[in-house]
Amino acid sequence: MAFNPGHLEAAAKAQAVAASDEHDQVRLIAGPGTGKSKTIEERVCFLLESGVSASAVTAVSFTRAAALDVQGRVHAACRNAGHDPDEIRVTTLHSLALRALKVRGALERVGCAQPA
Repeated sequence: MAFNPGHLEAAAKAQAVAASDEHDQVRLIAGPGTGKSKTIEERVCFLLESGVSASAVTAVSFTRAAALDVQGRVHAACRNAGHDPDEIRVTTLHSLALRALKVRGALERVGCAQPA
């Protein structure tokens, strides 16, 4: 399939819309190298500039390696924009789910031992 500059322009427009979407949650689905991390950086800065508390912001990725990369990028983007990124959470989908279960005491109710 030949490269189509129109596709790149459409993707950039969709990412800009996602970064500044007014909804509480935004999901990005795209292949590798398409700008998801940059969009997440812009989204987090947009939320902070909109008055959302840093402790209320969580970015989620699928792998630990990707989450560490996104965390470094998000924290750097926030600092560059004059925001304190220390309370922003960047985690994996599995870690977020486990945290939600722990907070709600759901692990004990089904007889699961707390992970170390």
